[in-house]
Amino acid sequence: MNARTALSLLSPALFLACAPGLAQPRTPAVLRGTISTQAPAVRRIVAGPVSLRAYAGFGRAHLFLAEDCRQLSEASPSQPIVADRRLAVEVPAGQVACLATDSRRSFELLWRAVPRGDEAPALASRSER
Repeated sequence: MNARTALSLLSPALFLACAPGLAQPRTPAVLRGTISTQAPAVRRIVAGPVSLRAYAGFGRAHLFLAEDCRQLSEASPSQPIVADRRLAVEVPAGQVACLATDSRRSFELLWRAVPRGDEAPALASRSER
C-alpha cells in the first residue's frame, strides 16, 4: 500500500471521528480563580453577567457588587462569607463582584463563574453547606 492509498483511507476515518464533536453545542467557558490576602483589602473577583460560586475556609470577609470595587458604600448590598460554606451570587451585566477582607490574618477565596447571557438579579445569593 502506498502513501496516497493510506491517506485516502485515513481521511474519512479522521473526519468521522471528529464529526460528533462538531455537532455538540458549545458550553460557556468556566472561569476559575483564587484570591489570597494577608491584610485588610478590597479585591475584584469577576465582572458580570456571570453566576458566581465562592468558597472560603474562614469567614473574615464579605462579598459585594458594585460598578467599581473602590466604590464600597452603604448602598452596596453585601453578603458575608461564612466559613466552610459555598456562596452563590448572580452578578448582572455592568456590575463587578468584589471581595472585602477586614482581618490582618491570611484569607483565601476559591471561586468559579459561568458566563450568563441574560440579565441576573442584583444580588440573588444564598449560602449552602
